[in-house]
Amino acid sequence: MILFLNTLTVVMKGTVPRDMIGDTVVVYVPPVNYVKEDGRNTAIIRKMEKMDRDKKHFLKIDSIEFIDPALLETFPYHMEKVIVQQKEGSLQCTIEESPSTRRKKTPPQRIQISTAEFSAVCPFSGLPDIGELYIEYIPDRLCLELKSLKYYLLTYRNVGIYQEHATCRIFTDLQKVLQPSYLKIKLTYNIRGGMLTHCEMETNNDEKKGE
Repeated sequence: MILFLNTLTVVMKGTVPRDMIGDTVVVYVPPVNYVKEDGRNTAIIRKMEKMDRDKKHFLKIDSIEFIDPALLETFPYHMEKVIVQQKEGSLQCTIEESPSTRRKKTPPQRIQISTAEFSAVCPFSGLPDIGELYIEYIPDRLCLELKSLKYYLLTYRNVGIYQEHATCRIFTDLQKVLQPSYLKIKLTYNIRGGMLTHCEMETNNDEKKGE
C-alpha cells in the first residue's frame, strides 16, 4: 500500500534495501521536475502518479455535484402579516407580502452575513481548507433564510474545489436564488504556506439599484 500526501511517500518493495522490505518507510520525494530519471526514482514517480489518480477515492474527495443550491430557502423581504395554520397535525407558517409596503420609499437594507467556519477540500492535495466567508446583499424581493444557508455551505465540506472557484460558485448560486439589488461575496482562506488569499466578487456598481 502506498500513502502519498504532498511530498511524503510510503516506499515499498523495490525502492528500499532488502533488509527493510516489509517495514513502513517514509522518505522525502522532491517535485517530479527535480527528480532524475534513474531506475529507482522512476519507480517512485510512477507510484506518485498512480496515487495522484487514486487520491480522490483514497481521501474521499467529493465532486462539485455534491454542492446543492436547492437547499437554499428564502422569505419575502416585505411582508404584511404572518399566518399560522394547523395542517395535518402540524403548525405551518405563511408570510404574506404586502405590495403597498413595498412601494413605500424606505432606505435600502444592507444585509451582512459572515462565518469563519467555511470548509472545503483542496482538489490537488485532498487536505481541508478552512476560511472565512462574508456575504453582503441588498434584497429586492427576497431574503436568505440562514438555516438553509448553513446546510448549503455544509455541502462544500468534502468537495474538491479551489478557493477561486468556490467564491464564484457561491456568488452564482446566491445571485440566482435571491436576485438581489446588490450582492458581494468575499472568501478568505486561512494562511497556507505563509500566504493569505482573499477572493471577492460583487455586482457592478450600476447594478446597485437600492442605493
